[in-house]
Amino acid sequence: MTESFGLDSAKIRLIFSILGIIQLILTPVAGIVVDRYNYGFINGLILGNVLSGAFLLVFALTHLPFVAVLTMIISSGLGVFHSIGYDVMMAMISENRFRATIYSGMMAVWNGMFIIGLMPPPVYNLNPLLTQNLLKTKNYVFSL
Repeated sequence: MTESFGLDSAKIRLIFSILGIIQLILTPVAGIVVDRYNYGFINGLILGNVLSGAFLLVFALTHLPFVAVLTMIISSGLGVFHSIGYDVMMAMISENRFRATIYSGMMAVWNGMFIIGLMPPPVYNLNPLLTQNLLKTKNYVFSL
């Protein structure tokens, strides 16, 4: 992280402390927004996805360290709105008798996608030909 982004362990600790504080502050705000407006959960879901995706795209194109830090901080704040909006959405669109089934199915899909997303880097790094080609071209997709 120090070589790639200019972040040492002290800065990374500060970033993760800020993330917790932002979530602590925004959780009640997200609850109020979702409860006060009839379909407020839709705004939280859309806002969380669009803005987080936009910041990640900017970081992927520029590789600027401050964009990476901003992406983490903003995504953390929007993640609060997204998680509360998701739970309210599941409660509003499902009947009481199917709510647990739908919710558990959605969580299974979410966790499956999370695990699938973590599989390519180790598989990619286990193949020496791919790793050698990556080191020769200096096009780092992720840190090795």
